[in-house]
Amino acid sequence: MIELNILIVEDELINARFLKKVLNRLKYETVSIVDNYLDAKEFVTSNKVDLIFMDININGPVDGIDSAKKLNEIYPIAVIFVTAYGDSTTIQEASSTNIYGYLIKPFEKQDIEAVLNVAIARLPKDEEECSKTDHVNLGDNSYFNLENSTLHVNSSTEHLTQKESQFLHILVININQITSFETIKSYVWDSRDVSDSTIREIVVRVRKKAPQLNIESFSGLGYSLKRG
Repeated sequence: MIELNILIVEDELINARFLKKVLNRLKYETVSIVDNYLDAKEFVTSNKVDLIFMDININGPVDGIDSAKKLNEIYPIAVIFVTAYGDSTTIQEASSTNIYGYLIKPFEKQDIEAVLNVAIARLPKDEEECSKTDHVNLGDNSYFNLENSTLHVNSSTEHLTQKESQFLHILVININQITSFETIKSYVWDSRDVSDSTIREIVVRVRKKAPQLNIESFSGLGYSLKRG
């Protein structure tokens, strides 16, 4: 768990409070709420913000996408857009922003956790942190390089496909913890519409290529990579 200063820009108070409650339960304590661009701008200019949950439809003349663009002119901030099903095409307009994911309404706890995990995996690290965490020791003479998503065993690089590398990457980030199916689908396929059998195929291939890795499955929950 890393410390994050999170800002929620949402004009539906029930959604905002639910989102904050879930984030607090996930041990992210520094969470603030505003409902329009001007208040968001004022907050960002006077507080450190690492990540914003930005609703596309917010109070005031500036919508969420334009708000994200304007706020990123102040300094780059990772943005997770919150959108209703009917707004799904609108998300294409967000490509020029610092988008780190999107959350579809109505959402539940596992949806929030999944998109947050994916965003955190993409957040830039400072040089000191990179030197500590880029190479993750997995035991049995193997390690995973988070910077370029490569698996190294006995001084050799394993040949993994892009999907296999991404799957292993998200497990390494959450090493010794269960990574949910929702998180895996969001990170590897950027979608929730992926069958569990597709994930199992990836797991089988990774286990075959790197049998020394201790990848455990948890029925109905997800997968966990245990350090050897």
